[in-house]
Amino acid sequence: MKKTLLTIIAATMLFSACDSLKPGGGKITEGKISYKIDLSQTEMNFIQKQLMEAAKLTIAFKDAYVKTDFDLGMVATTVIADGDSKTGLMLFSMMGNKTAAKMTAEDFSKKQKEKGNYTIDYADETKEIAGYRCKKATVKLENGATLSMFYTEDIQPAKINTEFTYEGIKGFPLEMQINMNGMVVNLVAGSVDGTPLPENYFSMEIPEGYTETDLAPFMGGSENMKNSENESTSAQE
Repeated sequence: MKKTLLTIIAATMLFSACDSLKPGGGKITEGKISYKIDLSQTEMNFIQKQLMEAAKLTIAFKDAYVKTDFDLGMVATTVIADGDSKTGLMLFSMMGNKTAAKMTAEDFSKKQKEKGNYTIDYADETKEIAGYRCKKATVKLENGATLSMFYTEDIQPAKINTEFTYEGIKGFPLEMQINMNGMVVNLVAGSVDGTPLPENYFSMEIPEGYTETDLAPFMGGSENMKNSENESTSAQE
């Protein structure tokens, strides 16, 4: 369960920094956002919820770079992407087993095509999140799925486009409700830090101790991720 949800979240954030947002008069164009995970609408046992709600999710951005960290303690994923070269790096760690996969421009292009067309519905509803006034929008994908969010125009990264940031929405989401294979997950920003980040924070070098592997298990959606998890379980047995 932990690895399945972690890989789904990692995959949805995998292809960041593909399209440009117009950097208007936003107050923050560089920094780090930490999110809390709310699973109150998802059917999980007590232990599973305790594990997931203790998870740490952070999205950092600087110039054309974006870095996503999702940490469950014994399981963690880091994704770094460069919006200019459209290349990236994924780092995956599970109980001491550390692997790394490089992303090419072709990988980015494939993921963008899978995203398909979408429409955006805006609502009059607003709320304050982490000290920022946010507006509500709902993204409807051509496959019938929807993504609800509250976004702020005061945070404007130079280049970033994850599964949760769409070019038509000129701002950054601080609350997102995602339905992943029947699991409803709410991500709500707990803090926003606009402190400048060093260039090496977004290094594409594979760290020492990581073994390079293929990106394919993260490219084919939930079925490939499920197969990858089964193979990992079999290997451990």
